[in-house]
Amino acid sequence: MVLWVCIVALPFALGQALESKQIEPSRFVLADYEMAPRDAKRHRGLIVSGDPEVCRAELLAGKLNCPSRNGVRQPWGYARSRTVRMLENTKTLQPRRSRCSACSKTSVLLPNYLLVRRVDEASVIGLALTQKSQGSGYKKVAFNISRPATTVRGWIRRFREKSEMLSAHFISWALALDATLTEIGSLGSSFSDALCAIGIA
Repeated sequence: MVLWVCIVALPFALGQALESKQIEPSRFVLADYEMAPRDAKRHRGLIVSGDPEVCRAELLAGKLNCPSRNGVRQPWGYARSRTVRMLENTKTLQPRRSRCSACSKTSVLLPNYLLVRRVDEASVIGLALTQKSQGSGYKKVAFNISRPATTVRGWIRRFREKSEMLSAHFISWALALDATLTEIGSLGSSFSDALCAIGIA
């Protein structure tokens, strides 16, 4: 399944971080609604499998659909190389680029552990947000994950600004996807509610 990312997306982000809340999520998608400048020729990115061989096979088989048209994604070279900061090390990779057969828009195929315009792995940011929801200040969180305090403060601030919207969005998805769910209670803050909703969805 390909998720359209015209916004900054944080897929599969909260796995280990949410274990302390005893949540067993099926997938994680966090949206940071910071829109990029519009470009008629380019989508921002598509979230695909983190396995490059699976991504390649799906792309060549025409299994990656365009999010805005009925076309399929076709190989279109590679994006620039980038170095991603993982929790304990770094990783350099060069994502594939694709082009829609119908609208001709191109997009980078991002592995499901990456973020658009972020140097840190998705799970690192998810861990930082969860520690914040458990009461840690941004400086302590930054120390715990070995990141600059200003960087962590920016993640937390942006998530807090969008927490109510994110909570409502992912609660609606959770209720739509799981017929056994009838209500999701509040944890006492929109910040924690948004993290919980993402985990459940």
